[in-house]
Amino acid sequence: DEGGMVKFGEIKIGENGFVGSRAVVMPGVVLENEANVGALSLVMKEEIVRSR
Repeated sequence: DEGGMVKFGEIKIGENGFVGSRAVVMPGVVLENEANVGALSLVMKEEIVRSR
């Protein structure tokens, strides 16, 4: 529970990484090179998104 607070943090997007329209990426997320996050997706904090 974040207690209703807005949290800010670093998000790392690798070379040719892509975040789709209206996607929500939480603080601490890492997108590896060529990784994609689809439109309307939610990526929870501190996840690593790998390329396929």
